[in-house]
Amino acid sequence: MRINEFQDEMEELPSAEYHWTGQSFLDDRFVLFSDSQASRLRYRFGEGRAGEPDGFFAFGQTRNEVDMPVRLGNSKVVPFVAGTFGYDDGTGFHKELDELSPGSEDAVWLGEVGVRASTQPFWRLYPDVESELWDLYGLRHSIRPSITAVSYQAGDEVVAQRDALDLGIYQKWQTKRGPWGTGKWSTGWTLTSTLCG
Repeated sequence: MRINEFQDEMEELPSAEYHWTGQSFLDDRFVLFSDSQASRLRYRFGEGRAGEPDGFFAFGQTRNEVDMPVRLGNSKVVPFVAGTFGYDDGTGFHKELDELSPGSEDAVWLGEVGVRASTQPFWRLYPDVESELWDLYGLRHSIRPSITAVSYQAGDEVVAQRDALDLGIYQKWQTKRGPWGTGKWSTGWTLTSTLCG
């Protein structure tokens, strides 16, 4: 059933998804992450618009990543490898760069090799910060720098990625909360921000 005949829509039959997050194996030396989806879809174009027939097509994708967490002093270093496979027998996978299209592919794959690293946070306490109006009792500020470097290998030009280097700073502000004047405090609000480049 369509409410707006003039509007383009994409219908989805019930899809199946499977997500496996942080499963350790080989005596906790490695960690597995897996995300997969299988769907049956179709495009429905609005009145007066030319387009492909309203036939159903299959879409599937899976991305699996294996991490090897290592602690080096005060730093956490996580080398990882990942692989992604996608299948779309509708319009396929395609991209256009500089008005040039390398075409379309039904099945594609993409490999990744990289490393993530971060140090223990640098932090400072401000115990004299108090405000009943702002509900502040002490303040804690922590900063954690991080770096991620990834190299990609694509099975086809339509899914090619540029290698990436990401430098980030994650900062967090925390205070204590509770009934004012009772001395019974718990961890309060947290304000976070991330700067990446």
